[in-house]
Formats: sequence, structure tokens, C-alpha cells
Amino acid sequence: MTKAAHRQIAAVVADPTWAQWASQLAPVIALESIIAWLDAGRPDPEHVSRGIRQAIQGIVTAAQRG
Repeated sequence: MTKAAHRQIAAVVADPTWAQWASQLAPVIALESIIAWLDAGRPDPEHVSRGIRQAIQGIVTAAQRG
């Protein structure tokens, strides 16, 4: 997952150190978000993917700003 994330993130994050950081963090956030959603009883299934995308976009934005 980290390698797949890195291919995508490195295309938009110029600094290799920040790209690596984001590539390691993004899959963790995605998986933990899904686990938390399942543990919470799967609330609002139509909107959960948007929330996870926003969280990952926050990681990418932070890496871009380095």
C-alpha cells in the first residue's frame, strides 16, 4: 500500500522526504478510518468515503507545504 501511495503522492509532492512521510501515513489513516467506521456501526455509508478522501487530502496538503 505504501508503494502504491508513493506513486500517487510523489507526483504532487516535490520534496521526497515529505512524499515518503505522506506515503507512509496515508494508508494508515485510511485503514484506521475504516476500522473506526466499522466499530461505530457503519454510520452514514454514503458519505464515509468522502471523509476518508478529505483526511488523505489533508495529509497530502501538509506534505506539499512541508
